[in-house]
Amino acid sequence: MLDATPGMRTVLKYGAPFYDYHGTLAYLSYSKFGLEISYTKGFALEGPPELLIQRDRKMVKSVAIPDESALESEFFHEMLQQALWVNENWKKKVHKR
Repeated sequence: MLDATPGMRTVLKYGAPFYDYHGTLAYLSYSKFGLEISYTKGFALEGPPELLIQRDRKMVKSVAIPDESALESEFFHEMLQQALWVNENWKKKVHKR
């Protein structure tokens, strides 16, 4: 889903895939909770706190990926759309829709 976004670039940093779109958008990583997608400007995203998890981080929020089919869910699609919008508009200082 991330690779299908026009203008998205995938780069390997710190041994993990990072997705750049108007700056760093997100990255995939493994944690003690399993595979996660972490949004670098996650603090600006809106979603249920039990799914969009901040932990002790100020900016990054993560979503657990239980299996590959979860990436096709409406929730993941909405989080991606929000993150794309935030990154597109970040330098314009428009952070909320």
